[in-house]
Amino acid sequence: MVPLSDSVKPDAYRPPTREQIVRARAMYAQGFAVSRILAHCDMSLGTLYYWLDGGPREANGPVFPPIPRRREVVGKRRSPLKGDAASLAARLWRTCERQARDTENRLKALNGPPDERDIRMLATLVRAVRDLSRLENGQAPRGERATFSDEAEEDPEALRAELLRKIDALRAQPEEPWGVEGGELSP
Repeated sequence: MVPLSDSVKPDAYRPPTREQIVRARAMYAQGFAVSRILAHCDMSLGTLYYWLDGGPREANGPVFPPIPRRREVVGKRRSPLKGDAASLAARLWRTCERQARDTENRLKALNGPPDERDIRMLATLVRAVRDLSRLENGQAPRGERATFSDEAEEDPEALRAELLRKIDALRAQPEEPWGVEGGELSP
């Protein structure tokens, strides 16, 4: 491995001179790209915006008059989520469907048996779908945790077998409230 010589390491930014500050402010006002200003004036992004805002505050105000930013970008804003029960239920259904589709695709790609993570994810999805169905039917969801035996909680093979029995029992029900068609989760 070749050691990094001192001539290759970048130098730390030095405090800008008054000429660099005036040039950077003028370039920004003329519409130059920020990356070009930084390269031309040899300053960091934070330093540029510090001087665009006027620089250090003195007793009678900043050194320079502030230059307004071209655009305010703090982060991509999302509209606030609706808090009513119907929109919350719809978001939860979409999340369950997406997770079921992802798990289904992962299981299709496997050549061997599913791993414990996928088995537990399917068990969680079954519980979530059951509770969502009860909410939509006006029933309160059960407050208990999973309805799996203690043996199933400890042994992945027992959990898999019990989960398959529960899924078969759900399929056998005449009414399929959670989008099962022909034994497959519908997207």
